[in-house]
Amino acid sequence: MLRDAMEETGLFTVELACNGHEVLERIHAHEPELLVLDPALPGTDGIRVLRQLRREGCASEIFLISAFVSDHMLAEATELRVDYFLPKPFAFEALFDRMRGAAAQSARSALHPPSLLVTSILHELGMSPGLKGYGYIHDAALLALDDPSLLHAVTKVIYPCVARRNGTTAFCVERAIRHAIEITWERGSRDVWDRYFGHLCADGGKPANGMFLAELVEALKYEKLG
Repeated sequence: MLRDAMEETGLFTVELACNGHEVLERIHAHEPELLVLDPALPGTDGIRVLRQLRREGCASEIFLISAFVSDHMLAEATELRVDYFLPKPFAFEALFDRMRGAAAQSARSALHPPSLLVTSILHELGMSPGLKGYGYIHDAALLALDDPSLLHAVTKVIYPCVARRNGTTAFCVERAIRHAIEITWERGSRDVWDRYFGHLCADGGKPANGMFLAELVEALKYEKLG
């Protein structure tokens, strides 16, 4: 049904795969711009397929659709940088609207790659790439840029996701980010800090981890659309 509805719009050329093995075959053969994936695939499940695709550097926009939603699945979807998650049932038009939006966003990102924007801002602030927290902040910012609602769950979701990616613990991630902010605050350009975090630092104090990430994400949004 979904395939027929997509083709009827005239906007999509659709390849259908019935199991995890076929998904990988189709993607390797056609390199699609968009991938609609259900975790409940026969054989190799959708999450394992997605992990394989991320290891291979797949650049497709990922839409995960599922009738089963849990905190664990949402955490995995976040960790694997799923672009959109839609619980079943959903209206086809809602999915198509998001697909059209993803295409427009992809065009903007080609001009302003988010990863490079994070690197640029951290460089401006004077943060050394040699600090362990530098990489953690980079990962955390990209997670929150993809899903800003995660900024309300920094401790419960973002730290654990970054920790799993880097083979460490959420506690170590939190501590390393705090240390990187402290060191950069002490040594970086105050003018640059004021430009990005002026209203937070008006009392002369450095921003806490969560506020730092929130303001960094706002700066990234502005730069991407600028």
